[in-house]
Amino acid sequence: PHFVLLSRSWYDSAMLPPLSRWAVAWLVKMGITAIPPAALAEYVTRRVPAAGSAPPDAAAGGVGEAEMRRALTDDAFKLLNLTRDWLVSLLPHVLGKASRVSFGLLSASFLR
Repeated sequence: PHFVLLSRSWYDSAMLPPLSRWAVAWLVKMGITAIPPAALAEYVTRRVPAAGSAPPDAAAGGVGEAEMRRALTDDAFKLLNLTRDWLVSLLPHVLGKASRVSFGLLSASFLR
């Protein structure tokens, strides 16, 4: 048995905030200190805009993407984007996958 994410809205409301705090602590440890932690947390929890659309503006009192690009090195900004992709796309996708073995979807040849 393993954890399976059944509701993306539950992930966004219950899991994403503590995971983002943990990710921001890691980003700070990795040397991203030019941006306030609250602005980092807001950025890494923001959904990636659709291709061709403009990035969302910063929240009231927050730091916008353009300001972050200017304040961070190229590698630091890439790390920030990788963290956001991991939190808002990859992790919910992986947690939403059900084990095919427990549902009997694998044939006997796969189990050998």
